[in-house]
Amino acid sequence: MNLSNSVSIVTVCLNSERTIGKTFSSVGFQDYPNIEYIVVDGASTDSTVDLIKKCSAVTKWVSEPDNGISDAFNKGIALSSCEWIGIINADDWYEIDAVKSAMMHANDADIIHGPVRYWKSETPIGVYYPNQARLCWEMSINHPSVFVRRSVYEALGGFDPAYRYAMDYEFLLRALAAGYRFCAVSDVILANMSTGGVSDLCWKKSILEVMRAKDKHFPSFFRNRFYFLIQLVRGYVRRFFEFLGLDDFVRFFRNYFSVMRKL
Repeated sequence: MNLSNSVSIVTVCLNSERTIGKTFSSVGFQDYPNIEYIVVDGASTDSTVDLIKKCSAVTKWVSEPDNGISDAFNKGIALSSCEWIGIINADDWYEIDAVKSAMMHANDADIIHGPVRYWKSETPIGVYYPNQARLCWEMSINHPSVFVRRSVYEALGGFDPAYRYAMDYEFLLRALAAGYRFCAVSDVILANMSTGGVSDLCWKKSILEVMRAKDKHFPSFFRNRFYFLIQLVRGYVRRFFEFLGLDDFVRFFRNYFSVMRKL
């Protein structure tokens, strides 16, 4: 076990005054010594910048307009200086031992990831366990839990700005196609994620980008389009249940019609 690896954590945000405090606290409370924390703000007009200035955990920050989430991610990576890079968004947060737990596997991998607890408002709705064997089908890895070696970003070129919703999936597919080593942390939850993010709100555009990423890195015309239709039907069914307020049906649907195991 080698816990001497340095870790850069990047948070991108825009008008996140309501949620970013929990993200800041989760980074500041990490039980790990070698962390730098970078915040990339997209020129917020609320009190987000004031909160950034007050956060003692923040090492570097910038507030300026950007060209989308991919651009903001890439700015954070460019500002970072450590061997490993994790990305946690402004409405998500780490478990207190997330970085330490991930770095226990640093010698065995180029990309580390693990379980994430999902939340709807203030209510936990389940723990999603990754299924990296199914990554070629859909986003079966929880991005808030992902830590990537700097050398991987340097070799692959960061996030593709042509993707506005599924940029994390496209990057992971690119890394998989290039043969980088993935390692799943299976025994502890690494992060918490709030539902209702941009990829959830724009879910149809997101799954179109997922199909486009698969066509690029793992091309199969009929398979990729067939699976797009499956995701489209699943998306409509889930949202129909949510519209009716049938939360138990939504949980059942999430648990039995996803490639990720949930508890």
